[in-house]
Amino acid sequence: MIKRVLILVSILISSFYCKSESYKNVTISILTASPGNELYSLFGHSAIRIQIPLKGIDVVYNYGVFDFNTPNFGIKFLKGNLDYMLAANNYNDFYQSYFWDERDLLEQTLNLSKAEKEKIISLLEENYLPANRYYRYAFLDNNCATRIRDIIEQGLNDQSVFNRASTNYPSMTYRQMLRSFLKGYPWVDFGINLALGLPADKITNNSEKMFLPEYMRQVAAGSKKLNGEPLVEETRTLLASIKEPYQTVNFLTPTSIFFAMLTLSLLGFSASNYSRIYCSIFYFVLGVLGLVLTTITFVTEHKAVQQNLNILWALPLNIIFFRAAGKSTINKIQRYYFIIIGIIAIMLLASWGHFPQQFHPAIIPILITIVVTAVQISFQRYTPRTAKRSNKK
Repeated sequence: MIKRVLILVSILISSFYCKSESYKNVTISILTASPGNELYSLFGHSAIRIQIPLKGIDVVYNYGVFDFNTPNFGIKFLKGNLDYMLAANNYNDFYQSYFWDERDLLEQTLNLSKAEKEKIISLLEENYLPANRYYRYAFLDNNCATRIRDIIEQGLNDQSVFNRASTNYPSMTYRQMLRSFLKGYPWVDFGINLALGLPADKITNNSEKMFLPEYMRQVAAGSKKLNGEPLVEETRTLLASIKEPYQTVNFLTPTSIFFAMLTLSLLGFSASNYSRIYCSIFYFVLGVLGLVLTTITFVTEHKAVQQNLNILWALPLNIIFFRAAGKSTINKIQRYYFIIIGIIAIMLLASWGHFPQQFHPAIIPILITIVVTAVQISFQRYTPRTAKRSNKK
């Protein structure tokens, strides 16, 4: 009897020891990929890797998967109701995809206890269940990086681990952080800045900065657990790209194009017929742009593009008054309208850098063009009624 008890106790101890040893050999790491050349990859990518050698498991959990074949993909993306998916990929397949794209791949092995590893793996497995696999993508606060950030915080049972990180970042908004990745893509930079509203001008804390993969890597590197130990115990380079950094020499940037437009608008002071055609086209385009921005603001669920103050200069009402901009004479109401939009443009220029929403620098020549054309329309083409009557006599 005693012998059987001893055997049973031995089996239990052995089982507990094997389980403990198995988690001791488990490694959990953050993978960070450098930016690619495709629009959806310009900000890099994050994933989380789980290695369990005793079970032959080496899997990458990837929250950045979406299906281009989704019905009405573009409309769903614009409306903000496009679902992304958590995928579990074999590490070798994941590695090869970045190898062929010639992108850097860095790995940060996390310093975790057995209980913390168990909890993170359990959370990932729960997220990967078919019922939980899909999530509603949000550009600034629910993406491939923030999902990993949240999983790690839950695994550590420490919601402030990343905000305590030792970093030397200046005060940065979401918009400023995004622009730092778009220096070689002037039109993409302009388009994204045009679409983003006031929420993108919020000053970010360390945790919020982690919506971008590169900043998540940096913040994780400077983070410490509650016991004072560093969160990241080892960092290594898995792939080092040998391709030259993407560079482009493009003279047709938004700024150069819009300054050319401003130059053309100045010709209107000496050529009235030309001025009417130019102003009509100019305000029609601004009106259409204003309608698009306004529509997006009201129909989308993306918080980042709401409260967009660009409609202060790209006024939707321009779609009504663009015909007046092409007339040889205008009435008093039309004159007041163009005087008002000219004053708005001057106020936006005067408050540049101090306005709640940061506008793209390429907007400056557009604002000056609004002032120039508003002066041409309001003062060169307005004829008071008394003057019209005297002319008839």
